Amino acid sequence: VEQLNFRAPHTLVLPAGNGTLLLGAFIGFRELKESGVISKIPKLIGIQAANCAPLAQAYQQKQTQFAKITPQATIAEGIAIAEPMRGTQMLEYVGITGGDFLTVEEAEIKETWKELALKGYYVEPTSAAVIAGLKNYLAHHAQKDEIVASVLTGHGLKKSI
Repeated sequence: VEQLNFRAPHTLVLPAGNGTLLLGAFIGFRELKESGVISKIPKLIGIQAANCAPLAQAYQQKQTQFAKITPQATIAEGIAIAEPMRGTQMLEYVGITGGDFLTVEEAEIKETWKELALKGYYVEPTSAAVIAGLKNYLAHHAQKDEIVASVLTGHGLKKSI
């Protein structure tokens, strides 16, 4: 908000694992709105690995609870949460903002991870998954003048492929 001259971005693309960052962002933006600093809470887009995407699956089916899934292995371990502790709350908050959950395939995560490294950003695969989701959002969902923000959440020394 501060970097945007005390305006909120239209959309915020974040990892959707157990919910800490996504829920914290919603709560923070809600407080900024309630205090009059911003006029609208950004649309939240939660990113999950396609191999472990209980929230994306539930959201696409317009469910308020996620179903138990059998996850497959993913290099994006930070979002490989088959039963997110705050899953119901994440589904609710994403819905309130008019957001969505998007999934990314393993090949997209690896490709984006390498792209980021070549640009000087050595991040963990979970961060690369979020940026892969951001690229997907920008290519297929974003409006022309939409301000979209995201984050890099973890350093690459945690894991190598």
